Amino acid sequence: MIEKSLAAAVLIMCLVVLVRMMLRPRLRARVDRAVQRAWWWSRDAVTRLRRRPRVSSADAQRQAREAIERAARRKKNLH
Repeated sequence: MIEKSLAAAVLIMCLVVLVRMMLRPRLRARVDRAVQRAWWWSRDAVTRLRRRPRVSSADAQRQAREAIERAARRKKNLH
């Protein structure tokens, strides 16, 4: 199964490169810039996800409880 997926990915990449070579130079440059922007965006997204601090379940529950209590106090102060 993995071999078929890898073969399909290689085939798609070969087709993309062939189609890219057939494009006119100006259009090829536009495609290259778009691919480069997508590459940098995906790299930035992955690094942001990787750097995101891990929150423990207990800490998340404590933060949720505090937020609910703050909302209840605000509601009580309004009436």
